[in-house]
Amino acid sequence: MIGRAVIVVLCLGLAGAAGTYAWVRLPRHSEHAASASPQAAASTASPHEPAQPVNAAAAPPPLAATHAAASSTPDPTGADLTLDDNGGAVEGITGEYGAGADGRRLIDGKSDPVWAWRGSALRDLPLDIVLSFYKRQPALVTAVVINMPPLETSGAANGNAPKDVEIWTSMDSADAGFAKAGAATLTGLAAAQTIAFPSVEARYVKVRVLSVQGPIWALSRVDIANLHVLEAQRPTYRSLSDRNPDLADWKNSPRHAAQRGIDWLQPAAIEWQKDHNCFGCHIQAQAVMGLAIAKKNDYRVNDRTLKELVAFTESQQHADGSYVREDDGEPSTPFAAMELAYWDDLQGLGRNPALIKSVDWLAAKQQPAGHVPYKDWLACGVRAVEQGATMTTANSLVAFERAFVETHDARYRDAADRARAWIVSSAPVTTQDKVFKILALARFGGPERKPLVERIVEQLILEQHPRGGWRECNDPSTTDPNPFSTGQVLYAFKQAGVGINSSPFIRGVKYLLATQSGDGSWPADPHAFHTLGAPHAASMWAIIGLAGSFGAARTGELQITTDMTPERAATRRNLEIVLDLSGSMKLPLGGSTRIEVARRALHDVLEKIPGDFNVGLRVYAHRYSARQKETCTDTELVSPIAPLDRRRILSIADRLQPRGETPLVYSILQAPADLRAAGGGSVIVITAPCGYRGRTAASAPRPSRPRRRGGGCGARRRRSARARLPRS
Repeated sequence: MIGRAVIVVLCLGLAGAAGTYAWVRLPRHSEHAASASPQAAASTASPHEPAQPVNAAAAPPPLAATHAAASSTPDPTGADLTLDDNGGAVEGITGEYGAGADGRRLIDGKSDPVWAWRGSALRDLPLDIVLSFYKRQPALVTAVVINMPPLETSGAANGNAPKDVEIWTSMDSADAGFAKAGAATLTGLAAAQTIAFPSVEARYVKVRVLSVQGPIWALSRVDIANLHVLEAQRPTYRSLSDRNPDLADWKNSPRHAAQRGIDWLQPAAIEWQKDHNCFGCHIQAQAVMGLAIAKKNDYRVNDRTLKELVAFTESQQHADGSYVREDDGEPSTPFAAMELAYWDDLQGLGRNPALIKSVDWLAAKQQPAGHVPYKDWLACGVRAVEQGATMTTANSLVAFERAFVETHDARYRDAADRARAWIVSSAPVTTQDKVFKILALARFGGPERKPLVERIVEQLILEQHPRGGWRECNDPSTTDPNPFSTGQVLYAFKQAGVGINSSPFIRGVKYLLATQSGDGSWPADPHAFHTLGAPHAASMWAIIGLAGSFGAARTGELQITTDMTPERAATRRNLEIVLDLSGSMKLPLGGSTRIEVARRALHDVLEKIPGDFNVGLRVYAHRYSARQKETCTDTELVSPIAPLDRRRILSIADRLQPRGETPLVYSILQAPADLRAAGGGSVIVITAPCGYRGRTAASAPRPSRPRRRGGGCGARRRRSARARLPRS
């Protein structure tokens, strides 16, 4: 057992195959029970109420709790779970994009300045504010404290202060699964007022404001000084801080800085889009890329923001697939196509006509040498965001590759191959040139391009500024580092395999942390690089550099382990991956689904496999439904053991969909024959939990081996195959 995960490693010597089995399993906490049992949920409701059983998903609290007047004194022993310093977060606010421009004020622990929600009339109510805790983990909550705004200068109650308030909780998501926990009518006093309710386990808490203190005509906004969600205690419960020793360092961490940047970016990008009503390369395109990367690394990303940015991008597409200002030499279409490729990958779209249309336009513009032409500013010329054909060709390469995945049209594979070949031969000049060359070859170049990538990385390390960041160009025209170039380099380093604990990486991160503005953005200093002064481009690349490098071992993450020693691995370069495509893989997991998490794990596995390995892919449960008898033997070697072809394997895995029962053991028993012709090898199984029924995560149960109960061909095959499985 490793950390919080249930990772089962079976070392089975298969007859004739000398195989080693490494299982990839889901953590226990990923399959959290939807609600606690009445016995498990029993706890003290507040300092003033006796213990009573609660099932938040089944019934609201007693009438006395839901219609009480708020008390004026919060529980002094309950930790404030939503305080920014404690890892709390504002997930969303009615009418806002995520937390909005200043939603963080609600959880900063300060009463001044007051947060204001600007509704134009009473019909805008109710106002919903959704809060979550550190890493969106479950916690036992028992009260919400609302710090009311100051009184009017006349001494009267602030008419914009909340009055009738409800509290709702959810274990599911920020926008689903909520059950009412309590309610109260607040007074107009400028004080902290507590709404206590029977303690309940939750990942999300919604504060719903139904009315304000003043009359209807006085409503122009809702004012709240601060919000606090208090943690409860019970004998079997481990507090959030006890479960997370790293919580003390959260405020100064790169993930915190990246999340602050994301919270700034989302409303800022939408505001720019509404104000300018046009497509911008580093507004929609780079923002969607950054938010997609952040979402995959378990940052809080507002889906509405992503959808509106993408929808606007698609609406701005010309009939021929191009975008505005292409005639003026701006690389709008490569940026837009790259954006759509990241969006399609995030959503798992099978075919996006808008992407294909732009890719067709780019393919027609592609030169025989392979590059996508661009007016190509001279080194360190104006507008750093648009410098270089390396950038336009690399963005086009991302789009070509995605179009091939969606269509399997050989024209797009040919376009991608020619673009990649040109990038290999190109001579980078600016920092951006070097970054995009690394990004293209680290992702699509294969192991044979690793030496070239490493040489560019070494060059960039030598060009690191004494302050820790990177400059637009390594020449006298720019003397200071900037967040734009630094974020680009850090993201490129991560994709190239540079460790986040290496000295150059740490220095670059420290530079970004030191230069972040109070609102979460990063400055665009015209003296440091060629820019028009808006913070969007600098902030987006700083966010990508941090969010793309500092992921989280989150609930629902697949973790990989093996018992192979380096010596054994050196002699066993044949590997078969077995991927679970049973119907249960459609179920939700974290913020995604099991199959999407499994595909990301497959991608991670393939990225770490040396290029000289022979790798095959076997899947099961993909052809027959669970009602068909064939499902119990439904397994297929869809990619035979052969020299590693990452793109082919990933393309096959992306195309196949979960369907049937779980012939797990039957599938594993086919592996010896697959590997025998290659002289033996190893097997990695990527699968969901087997029969785990879940407990409350906050109770922090001790890890134990999951057991299978009930029927299904997986259980039947396991029983019938026991005698045939050799002992380790």
